[in-house]
This record gives sequence, structure tokens and C-alpha cells, in this order.
Amino acid sequence: MRGLPITYKDLVPFVELVVDRPKDTEKVARLCYAILASGSARKSDWARHYRQEATEEANYKAIERLLEGLDPKRFLHRLVDTQHPILLADLTEVHRPQAKRTPYVGRLRDGARGFWVFTLAQPYKGRAIPVHVGLYSQATLEAEGTSRNRVWRRFLREALEEVEPGSVWVFDREFSFGGWLEVLEEAGVRYAIRLNARGKAYVEDEAGRRIPLRLGRGEWVAWTGVYYRTEGSRWGCRVNVVGVWEAMWEEPLWGG
Repeated sequence: MRGLPITYKDLVPFVELVVDRPKDTEKVARLCYAILASGSARKSDWARHYRQEATEEANYKAIERLLEGLDPKRFLHRLVDTQHPILLADLTEVHRPQAKRTPYVGRLRDGARGFWVFTLAQPYKGRAIPVHVGLYSQATLEAEGTSRNRVWRRFLREALEEVEPGSVWVFDREFSFGGWLEVLEEAGVRYAIRLNARGKAYVEDEAGRRIPLRLGRGEWVAWTGVYYRTEGSRWGCRVNVVGVWEAMWEEPLWGG
């Protein structure tokens, strides 16, 4: 629970910009306040803050009725700036140790219970506006008889239907493996990825000579048309690579 210096009424002017029906404005403003106040993605937590004069059970039912008649994704897309074609992709582990009966909760890498959330968002003044969200876990992969790479491909296809053509997708280094770059290339996505210089990845020139990903503090380097590869894989993706090590950084930043 978070103490907020505002009430739901302060959110009304913002909500009015995105809702379709004026009669929904106050309800959606209350819901937005409840989400912020609870700091949670669970409807049961929102119900504690939705209406102070009502019970949590009544609030929960009211929230469900409201959501059934809304299209939150369309509301969010109205906030997207089509003149700012930069999108941030993020993969987040969500721990749910107590959710033993929730079907989409499985095991994470460390053995704990939880799931992964794939989010594509547009940066805006230190915040991010979600454009597409996908969820998967070991449990959902097993239930669907699929793999992580196939799920990511599906997220990609779905997201491409909702973003501006020519947008640049920015990924962190957990996405910097050959198979994923191949998927992006096939889909025609413009991307920038932070490369995992500490892992098994490396860069080759056109003659097949390995280029070490090494820099001195205060240095920078740029290569055009090199091949990004990973140990044990014959596959390589032709990319442009930039490396920068600012004096105040603990390590260099590599991007492709």
C-alpha cells in the first residue's frame, strides 16, 4: 500500500483524454487511483482502494464489471506518440512464491515460483507507456507444448500489429543471442541491442577474423557490417556495432 498525495479526482482530467464514454470517467479514475495506491497488478489489491465506502467484495465485483466493458489497451495506445518511434523491450521475472494453484505460475531459473513478463513500451519523460505485454512461464510452456523462442516470436507478431512501422526497438543484453536476432531480421524490425560482451558472444569481420570486444576507459569504437556470433553456433547476424566506455562508467557499453 502506498500513501498518495492525490485523490482519484486529481486523475479525472487525464482519464477524460482516453475514455470513450463520459459516464466511465469517474470509475476509470477510481481504478487508476486504486492501482497506484496498491502498487499491485492484482484486482483483489485494487479492491481495497477503489471505493472507501464499499466493501472489498463489492469493489472487486465493480472492478470486474467495469473492465468487461472497457478496452484498456486501446486507451494506452492513445497515449503513444507516433512521432517518437523508440520502443523499449523488457523481460522481467515476477516472483509468486505463494501462488501454488495459479496455472500460469511456474518455476524460474533459481527454482522459485513465478513467471516472466515481456513488455514493449514507449519512453516518456522518465516513464514508459506500455504498448504490448506478454506473459509466460515454465508452466505455460509445458501446457502449450512450446518453447521460449516460439513464445517470443508470437509476442513479436502481436506487437508488430500495434506499433508504428519503422519504430526502433531497444533491447537489453538478455536478448542478445543469435536466434532472437534472426527472428528480428526475418520480421524486418529495426533494433538496437546491448550486447553481452561478458558471455559467449563475439564479433567477426567479413574475412572471419574474430574482433575482440575490448576497450580502454574513455575510448569508443564503431564497426560496420560485422558478424555477431555466439560460441558453439554457426549462425551469425550482420550488424553494426558500437562500443563506448565513458570515464565514469564501471564497464564499457556495447550495442548492435
